[in-house]
Amino acid sequence: MNEKTKEEYRRLAKHFYTKHGIVKPTAKTVYDALKVCATDYRPDYWRRLRAALSLVAKENGFYKAADKIRATINPITADRNKRSQIKPKQKRQKTVNTADEKQLLDYLVKQKEKTVFAGVSLVSHLGCRPAELRNLQFIGSCYIAIPSAKKTVMAQGGLIVSLK
Repeated sequence: MNEKTKEEYRRLAKHFYTKHGIVKPTAKTVYDALKVCATDYRPDYWRRLRAALSLVAKENGFYKAADKIRATINPITADRNKRSQIKPKQKRQKTVNTADEKQLLDYLVKQKEKTVFAGVSLVSHLGCRPAELRNLQFIGSCYIAIPSAKKTVMAQGGLIVSLK
């Protein structure tokens, strides 16, 4: 396991212990607290939390406790009748509405941020990613080539946009 991941797991376990008032963690207290909090978290986060608690137990020399924690099954996902209790995903905003865009552009004009204003305007009109701005290619006076910022095996892709 990557050292960065281990450090993240240690912080996650420490926060869990603090939040649930576990001063001296034992296999039973951690196991019970993990089962109780299953409805509070999304299943993927619950699995990360379980892995974090198991890692910390193993690092502290409690191998049997780590195995018991690792073998814990999420009670919400295991029982089909309880699946309705799974915490729903948060909605993510995928677009910027025109009022927010106007407010941002007005602020940039007021702050005399010409470069940022131009970047925001280009992204808004072209639909390109901010990472693609650096590689825009202007073809004549009518076209802009946008090389793709996405990583692919063939390293091909992109778009040519007409300004007409």
